[in-house]
Amino acid sequence: MNYDAYMLLWQNANIQLKQIDYISNTDVRMTKVLKNSAFLIMTAGDAEIIIDEQPYHVQRFSIFHIGKSKFLHITAPTSISYFLISYKGDVIYKDAFMQHLQIQYQPFQTTFSCIPANPVALHTILQDIYSKWQSGSIQEHLSVKASFYEFVYRVFRELAEGQGEPHDIDRAEAARLYIEQNIHESLSIQALADLLNISARHLLRIFKARYEVGPQIYLQQLRIEKAKHYLVDNQYGIKEIAISLGFEDEYYFSRVFKKATNMAPSNFRLKYTSNLFEITITNENHFQYNKNQLAQAKQFENEENNIMMKKISRHVKIPFLLSLFVLLAACGEDTKQSVEHKENEPKSEEVKTRTVTDDSGRQVEIPVKAERVVTDWYLGQILALDVIPVGAKTANLDFAAF
Repeated sequence: MNYDAYMLLWQNANIQLKQIDYISNTDVRMTKVLKNSAFLIMTAGDAEIIIDEQPYHVQRFSIFHIGKSKFLHITAPTSISYFLISYKGDVIYKDAFMQHLQIQYQPFQTTFSCIPANPVALHTILQDIYSKWQSGSIQEHLSVKASFYEFVYRVFRELAEGQGEPHDIDRAEAARLYIEQNIHESLSIQALADLLNISARHLLRIFKARYEVGPQIYLQQLRIEKAKHYLVDNQYGIKEIAISLGFEDEYYFSRVFKKATNMAPSNFRLKYTSNLFEITITNENHFQYNKNQLAQAKQFENEENNIMMKKISRHVKIPFLLSLFVLLAACGEDTKQSVEHKENEPKSEEVKTRTVTDDSGRQVEIPVKAERVVTDWYLGQILALDVIPVGAKTANLDFAAF
């Protein structure tokens, strides 16, 4: 950064101060697009700052210059203090050389930072600027402008003389943001380290120290969470989801997903989409109806249930009777032989229970001939088998495949 050129441009600039704010000892979460160029001076506290996608972790007195229309985000888990000085600047052209410098360096749009070697002197100037700005008098505002030039001069002098140093970006946070923004792409630790101008080993160390896992595991966790969203949304096939999230194929995606959630993607989709259907269809809260509408809705629901049950009984009985007729005809020829054969066989004890594995991997012992059946989703299939459950959601009939 050519500090001499910047100081020359500021020397030939017309500056109009627009706003001076001071935030003291406050928890902050602020996001804004700056209407004017500004100096942000962090004086106390620990904060995360993002300036146009460049993250900074600030733990001491730091100065940032931010151009007009730039994005600024500040998050502070504890109380912080800072000044925000907004201004409008124009360079007064005296010759072609000054115009060339203005075009090349864009002094009021360039983002730069400084950790000053002498923060006490700068803090004193800032306090004087803010107190005089608050007075509102013309004379004091003229003094504010003079003090503002003094502040800018001291910042550039510290940078030019090497006493102050630019604030490093938060490389761990920069890596995290890059991963989130490129979740659909394959990730190379070395390529990411090259982007941040650090070694891969250093990247792994600072990333794990901040987020407790390495970049690859963090990316995989993000992909699994995104996959859950896609599966519940139920608009894309498993293969499409796998490809869109950067997995080699749907088989590898299924293995990774099951390892992370103990459920296959298809089972996860079936479980959570069924829960969504119950939430949206079963209306326990009637605040959106008035009394007349509620009565009409209940009447319609009762009529729908009656019609639906009649349809199901008609559609279930005919296929069931046809299947039964074919089964009896096929078995009729061998009935006598099978009976004689069974009479000669020794009788064995009848098995009353069997073991099944549910979606969460647990083994559950259930009766072979269940006397009471309760279902949360498969009501249509159960009715098709001529079984009347003792408990079920009738709303599921709207989605029954049988």
